[in-house]
Amino acid sequence: MGVRDFSSRLPARLSALFLLSAALLCVVSCATACDLLGVEAPPFAYGDASLLLGRLEGYQERAGLRFELRNEGSRTIVGLVVSFDLYDAAGDPVPAFGRNHASDSFDCTIAAGEEKRFLANLDRLFFYKPDPGIIAARLRIESAVFSDGGVWRDGAELFLRPGVVAAEVLP
Repeated sequence: MGVRDFSSRLPARLSALFLLSAALLCVVSCATACDLLGVEAPPFAYGDASLLLGRLEGYQERAGLRFELRNEGSRTIVGLVVSFDLYDAAGDPVPAFGRNHASDSFDCTIAAGEEKRFLANLDRLFFYKPDPGIIAARLRIESAVFSDGGVWRDGAELFLRPGVVAAEVLP
C-alpha cells in the first residue's frame, strides 16, 4: 500500500475551517453585542415608502415622505419619531444649503397587528419643488412610544429600512 499525500488538501481544509470559525465568531459577537447594549428587536415592520413631490391637498405643498409601518408587537404604539437623509441623483446632500438629515414625530394609534400609513411633511426643508431624482436613505424609526408608557429606542441605528426611497412626482 502506498502512502497518500494529504498535504495538497490541507490548505483548503484549513481555509474552510478558518472561514467557518470566523463566521461563527461574527454571529456570536453580534448577538452578544446586542445583549450587552440592551438592544431589543423593533416592534414593527417597514412597509412601502415613497417621496411625494408636488402638492398634496391639505398635507404638503412641495414634498413629503410617505411610509407604512406594521405593528408586530403585542402593545399599542401611540407615538413615533422617524428620521432619514435626503440626497440628489449624484449622491450629494439635499438641500445643499442646510442639513440633509430630517426627522418628524407622530401621535398615532397602531394596535397590535395593524398597519398605518404616515406622511412626513418636508415643506420646511424646501422653498421649491425638489428635483425628481431626489432619494431618501437611512429611513428609520428612532423611537416608538406605547400606550402603557414604555418606549422602544433604536439608539445604535441598527434597524434601518433597507434600500433607498425613490421619488414619485404628483400631478
